[in-house]
Amino acid sequence: MNNKAVSRPLIILLLLLALAGGCLGPGLGPALNVFSVEQEIKMGRRFSREISKKAKLANDPFVSRYITDLGRRLVPPEAARIYPFTFSVIKNKQVNAFAVPGGPVYVHSGLIKKASSEAELASVIAHEIGHVVNRHGGQQMTAQVGYSFLASLLLGQNPAGWQALTAKLLGTSGLLAYSRSHENQADIFAVRSLYRSGHDVYAMITFFQKLKALEKSQPNAIAKFFSSHPATSERLARIKAVISSYPRQTNPITTSGAFLRVQAALN
Repeated sequence: MNNKAVSRPLIILLLLLALAGGCLGPGLGPALNVFSVEQEIKMGRRFSREISKKAKLANDPFVSRYITDLGRRLVPPEAARIYPFTFSVIKNKQVNAFAVPGGPVYVHSGLIKKASSEAELASVIAHEIGHVVNRHGGQQMTAQVGYSFLASLLLGQNPAGWQALTAKLLGTSGLLAYSRSHENQADIFAVRSLYRSGHDVYAMITFFQKLKALEKSQPNAIAKFFSSHPATSERLARIKAVISSYPRQTNPITTSGAFLRVQAALN
C-alpha cells in the first residue's frame, strides 16, 4: 500500500491504540483502550443517569445499603482510589448483572433471589468489578459501536446516542458480550477478590453450575449477554485451578442474615 493512501485520521487512531495498549490500569495487565480512565468515568456517570431513567431501581434503603456495602468490600483499595464505584439493584426477574465503564455496577433482583448465599452473590459482583478494573467495558463498546461514535458522545455532540446505547445495554442486543479473554480475566479477578473479602471462593463454582443448569431448563430466565460466555466445563476447570493455587480458606463467609433479609425484601 502507498503510504500516501493512509489517511491522517487512521494514523492518529492507530497511534492512540498503540499508546493505550501500553497503559497499565489497576487490573491484571495492559488494557487496549483508546479512552482514558477519566473518560471512562465520565462515560459511566452518563450511563448511570440514563439507566436511572429507563430501569426500575430498588429504592428500599436497606437493599441499597446492603448491596453498596457488599460491593465496596469486594473492591481492592487501589481500584477504589481510582474508580468511583457505585452498586445498584434493578428490579427485574431476569438473572443478570452488568457493569459499565468507570465504576457503576448493577445487579438484577432476579439474580439476588436465585443466589443461595451471599458468597454466590459476591462472586458475581466481584466478576463485574473485574470487568471495570480491567477496563473491558470501554474496549468492548469501542469494538461494538466504534471509536468515533463514542467520542462524539463524550464530546456532547450526540445526546440521543446515550439513550440508544442504554436501550441496547438494558435489552438483549449483547452490547457487552465480552470476549473469552475478558471473561477469563474477570474470573481470575473475582477469585482474588473473594479471598480478600473472606467469602467462600467455591461459591463461584456452585453459582456458575447453577447458571449452566438454568440456561438449559429456563433459557429465558437469563439475560442474553449475561449468558454469552456460559460456564463451560473448560471455564469451570480453569477457575478451579486458580482457586487451588491459593491456601485453603479458614471459616469462609457463606451467607449472612442481611443477605436473607434482602432476598425477603425483594420478593
